[in-house]
Amino acid sequence: MATETTTSSEGLSFQKLSYPTANSTVHVHILKLAGSALVLFNDQVLSMASLAVAMSSRYEKTPIVTNLIGDSSNLLPQNLARRLCMKLNQQVYVSCDLSDEQFAALMAISGKEIFNDIMKATKE
Repeated sequence: MATETTTSSEGLSFQKLSYPTANSTVHVHILKLAGSALVLFNDQVLSMASLAVAMSSRYEKTPIVTNLIGDSSNLLPQNLARRLCMKLNQQVYVSCDLSDEQFAALMAISGKEIFNDIMKATKE
């Protein structure tokens, strides 16, 4: 895994993590904001073809999730946002421009490591 970190004085921090898979390298971009985080999963060009947001509610046990950009039938970004919101206890925006097969291969190889790295990047 390769890591690039950039931090600004306004409390913003950016990390780019790279994970090799069998067919390509998947990049995870993490932008830590005040009280929230933006996490982008992609394999080539940085884009946001899909974007979901998840936030906790005092009225629901599970975070509320909605799709902001992209196909609402693609549940991968929504599920990722919900899971990260529960783990991080903050609002999370997720964009995932990977196919289901690419994402499954990535999680099989280094899924736990990725979630630990995301948690570490957002806590710093």
